[in-house]
Amino acid sequence: MDDYYGVLELTREATPSQIRSAYLRLCSTSHPDRGGDTETFQRIKKAYAVLCDESEKAAYDEKLPAKPSKPEAAPTSQHGVVKGVHVKVHGQTGKTEEERQKELQQSIATAQMEQEVLTEEQWHSRDLKSALEAERHGSEAFRAGDYAQALQHYTEAVRLMGAQFFTTSDDVEWLASLYCHRAATFAKLSRHKRALADVEEAIEHSPTSSKVHLLRAQVCQVMDQHLDAIESYAEALRLARTERNEAVSTAASDGLRVSQVAHGVEVDAHGGEAHAIAEQVAIAHPLDLTSRETQQLGSA
Repeated sequence: MDDYYGVLELTREATPSQIRSAYLRLCSTSHPDRGGDTETFQRIKKAYAVLCDESEKAAYDEKLPAKPSKPEAAPTSQHGVVKGVHVKVHGQTGKTEEERQKELQQSIATAQMEQEVLTEEQWHSRDLKSALEAERHGSEAFRAGDYAQALQHYTEAVRLMGAQFFTTSDDVEWLASLYCHRAATFAKLSRHKRALADVEEAIEHSPTSSKVHLLRAQVCQVMDQHLDAIESYAEALRLARTERNEAVSTAASDGLRVSQVAHGVEVDAHGGEAHAIAEQVAIAHPLDLTSRETQQLGSA
């Protein structure tokens, strides 16, 4: 059985706070993006996933072998000496100068490690707050029609969040939403290839979000990639029905009909009209999918 405590360099008495601190410290050196080994990083993630969950930790602890009992203290001589080791006269084992120096060095190293962990947590917290602030400014700029400024803020938020080591699904969903925000901004600036790249990144992080697939469909439709748009609209519609998201469901249904007609331009006498409609497809900012209406491409 894997020694999860050993992987995180902890003892069985470690508290939840110590477990998280150890995980963050090891991530800072073992993450593949920072030159670490992928296999080692996966072991660290697996160990943390078990030990940070109260029920899984309890089940794991039950399977561990019992701790060895402490050996009895060696008897001391009348002069307080056992095999050349200095001891106290009262019968308690003493320590040599070399042992005391070694313990002192270990204490200093432990204190330094704890300080490094604290610093790592502080940086983590600071980056999250900065990412939230950048996202807020980006959304304000987007709604004001200042897409260049919105792009700058969203890019900063993506940079800050991309440097984090996610431990919850909420963290991952948030990063996916940031990619969607930036994709919608790229689309408003007619940088559709960049918009599509960001949407693909968002799908990688959040493959079951109806909003993400809707945004991909809208970007593909603007790029005249109607077959891809049809597939994405259909997936967005399926997911929206599961989520019971009426706004996304309505937008996906409308977009799907337009893409289906536009895809038959070559054989449909009315294809030109459908193509003209498709060019005006709405690119919705994810935060605006709370009503049935979406924004027209290029509008404020």
